[in-house]
Amino acid sequence: MDFHDFLIFVAPQLVLICSVVFVFIWGAKAAPPAFLQEAEKTDYENPEEETYN
Repeated sequence: MDFHDFLIFVAPQLVLICSVVFVFIWGAKAAPPAFLQEAEKTDYENPEEETYN
């Protein structure tokens, strides 16, 4: 098997498997993104602003 065959037959599967594994490891180990943390802070920052009828 030469390099051309490797790029056609093996590399796409390796990239797919590595991408899926990376996403699952990242999801298991990483903290939530900063923009989600900021959204949570602003949602509950001023609870007195809400009006109830």
